[in-house]
Amino acid sequence: ISTGPIYMWYPMLQDLQKHGVKNGIIATFLYNRAIQPALLPLIIVYFGLAFAVVLTIVMAILSVVQGWLVEKIIT
Repeated sequence: ISTGPIYMWYPMLQDLQKHGVKNGIIATFLYNRAIQPALLPLIIVYFGLAFAVVLTIVMAILSVVQGWLVEKIIT
């Protein structure tokens, strides 16, 4: 769970990349930032609990798929 503006994470992600973290894992982290715990109550109110749960699960699964695809494309 990460909060705050994305540009604040770039230096840390660059350091992680320099220390050997694969690009697929970084892509997964960046995609997972779309899951916003602070907005979940609002999503539940507007769209319902079932939609919020399905959306969160789909975004988590697709973040792993995106990380895998990035890793395959780059290497």
